[in-house]
Amino acid sequence: MFESGESPRPAVEVALGQLTAAIDTLTELDLTRLDRDELLALLRGLETQRRRLPVVDHALVAELDQRGVAGELAAVTPSRCCGMCCGCPRARPRPAIPPRWIWVRGAADR
Repeated sequence: MFESGESPRPAVEVALGQLTAAIDTLTELDLTRLDRDELLALLRGLETQRRRLPVVDHALVAELDQRGVAGELAAVTPSRCCGMCCGCPRARPRPAIPPRWIWVRGAADR
């Protein structure tokens, strides 16, 4: 994957920087200026992205488990390892988020 000897670290830093910037932009949105359709589109888009995050999360926890990182850090499980590293209180990977946005889709069609 990295034939030229490059480390994946810059790609990780870029991806996390872009994620942080996107969340900052969304946080700073003035929702009062958005019309109904824009609000619904934002909600749909956020729900779509929220539902994609567990895929990355589970892959990361699985890789930590495969490498035995939890044991190296004296954590009981890989997800506890995550909690030790980033301070999140999670005890296991989160389940997929239920499709709450379905009612929004129906409302937009009315």
